[in-house]
Amino acid sequence: SIRTHIQAGRCGCEVNNPQGSCCLANVRKEVRNQ
Repeated sequence: SIRTHIQAGRCGCEVNNPQGSCCLANVRKEVRNQ
C-alpha cells in the first residue's frame, strides 16, 4: 500500500507532487470519489 511505502521512506511525493508534500490525503480523496 501507499502508506507502507511512505513509512518505509520510499515516498516521492515531495518531488513528484506539485503541492510539494505527501500526497496520501489526495489519493484517499480520489479513491472515495470513485
